[in-house]
Amino acid sequence: MKPGDKVICINDEFPYGVGPQGLVAGAEYTIAWRGKWNHPIDGSYMGVRLVELQRGEDPAAYCDDLPFRADRFRPVVSPKSEKVLEVAE
Repeated sequence: MKPGDKVICINDEFPYGVGPQGLVAGAEYTIAWRGKWNHPIDGSYMGVRLVELQRGEDPAAYCDDLPFRADRFRPVVSPKSEKVLEVAE
C-alpha cells in the first residue's frame, strides 16, 4: 500500500469504549499516507491515513488525524482485462 492506492476496509470494529470512527467494512478508500506510527498506549504499528476520512483531533489528545492500523485494509484488486485475440482468416 502506498499513497494513491485504493483499499477496502475489512475491519471496522473497535474495542468497547471507543466511539464511532467512520470506517465501514466493505467500503473503498484511498491511501493518503502510510508509515510507522508510535502510539503511547497501543505501541508501534503500520498506519494509514485516508483521503476520504480524516479523524480530526484524537479525544485522548495524542495527535490530530490518528492513523488507522494498515491491517484493517486490503488492496483493491482490479480484474484482469481480457485480451481479444484476432484470428487470421
